This record gives sequence, structure tokens and C-alpha cells, in this order.
Amino acid sequence: MLDPLSYTSPHNFVSTAYLEYLSIGQTTPSTNGSIFEYLICETLAREGITPFYYQARFEHVPNADFDVVLYHRSSPVVLTLKVSMRERYKQ
Repeated sequence: MLDPLSYTSPHNFVSTAYLEYLSIGQTTPSTNGSIFEYLICETLAREGITPFYYQARFEHVPNADFDVVLYHRSSPVVLTLKVSMRERYKQ
């Protein structure tokens, strides 16, 4: 089990936690993506990178949902988080 106190780096946290989740064995593509997105949000929070918005929409960008949007004074930073090649291609 992942020990939250043994956090060494963002990469190691995400990698270890995601591999631990996959070791459960009963995964689905939808759940895989959601878990990965939650892990990235958790990592952003642990690193003090705030504010960020999960599953955000912009009023002037129709028909687009963004996985994570980071707020910055000059312009937003959008993160697209995909775990499958199919989803990456569709994006």
C-alpha cells in the first residue's frame, strides 16, 4: 500500500499509485482515466499548484471540456490527461 508520508517526487507518487491501482486487476478504461486524472489533481495539490479546476469549460470555447485548467493571471494553462492511445487520438 502506498504510504502518503513516503512522498519523494511527483513522478514517483503518480507512478507508484497508478501501478498499485492497476495491480488490483479489475480495471476498466473509464476508471483508468478517472484514477489517472485524480492522481494528477492530488499531485498538483500536494505541490501547492493552485488554483486548478477539474473538468472545466470556458464560456467562449464551445463544445470543449478540459481535464484540468490551471489558473494564471495572463492566460490559463490546460492539461489534457489521457491514458489510452484511442483517447489521445480522439483529442
